Amino acid sequence: MIQYELGIEVDGARVAGSLLLPSGGGRFPCVIIAGGTMSHDRDGALIGHPLPVPQRDALRRMAIKLGEAGYAVIRWDKRGYGRSGPCPPTSSYTYEVEDLVAFLDFARRHPAISRVVIAGESAGAYVACLAARRGHSADAYVFLGALYADVEGLLRYNYVRLAEYTERSTANRRWAEENAPLSLAIGENFDGIIDAAGQGREYYPLKVNGREWRFQLGKLREEMEFPPHQAFHFIAGPSLVLQGDADMNVCPADAMRIEAALKGAGNNEVERVMIPGADHSFQVAPEDEDTRIRERHSLASFLRPYKDEFYEAMLEWLEKTMTRV
Repeated sequence: MIQYELGIEVDGARVAGSLLLPSGGGRFPCVIIAGGTMSHDRDGALIGHPLPVPQRDALRRMAIKLGEAGYAVIRWDKRGYGRSGPCPPTSSYTYEVEDLVAFLDFARRHPAISRVVIAGESAGAYVACLAARRGHSADAYVFLGALYADVEGLLRYNYVRLAEYTERSTANRRWAEENAPLSLAIGENFDGIIDAAGQGREYYPLKVNGREWRFQLGKLREEMEFPPHQAFHFIAGPSLVLQGDADMNVCPADAMRIEAALKGAGNNEVERVMIPGADHSFQVAPEDEDTRIRERHSLASFLRPYKDEFYEAMLEWLEKTMTRV
């Protein structure tokens, strides 16, 4: 495999990424990885969290698996991270859509690339749908832990659940205050965050360990105006819906709802695969719920091994799909 450094100008901002090509001549199907909320750089690292978190490299691992199987892979650093230009002035999906479209256009023009698949990780699936809504479609899609629920449902599933967990015992409360103060603050300020987003505010102030944290509301507002469940109506190509059945970030039932939404919009080439015992990043999830909650919000889950079944399911689907698109 050969990796090339990329730099694409998007509305005056330089977005840095990489293209991985299998060795040898010819043309290869290309998987464009659109990272989610936890993936700030091309490797999938979570950067800028108020507490120290373990290193995350979910996208790099995925790229290597795909490259070894004979696929070209494109991934990039989001604006403000890695080698890309500065952060946009506001929190908005608009910039992520523009960047995805730019790399999609690059892939379409590249002489070594044949067909193009977008693998949207978590919120990256929403970005892929927004690009398709604007008329920029891939030949096929892989949705990884994608969200179907509305914003309120997402925040309740993630953060209100943690606040409720702390009410079970003083030990739980003490643990959350020490290890997941930001998540706890979001859960306890759920109503205020939703109201502020509905009012069009840019951020909601949270008190975290004696300091103020600005919880950005731009993307929440956009998801409230155009909910994720509506976005899947714009996906027409073959689609794989992949999710871990122990996902603590996105409700596992969302995978079934996405499958139904795609088929309801007339897309008959849809498959859904649930990976048993896998979390949001397709890492091994603890068996008991208490540990899953704690690892989800302390992000200790990043230290767990990745599920081979995840890679196998994706590669198996790609192999049979690339022969007919």
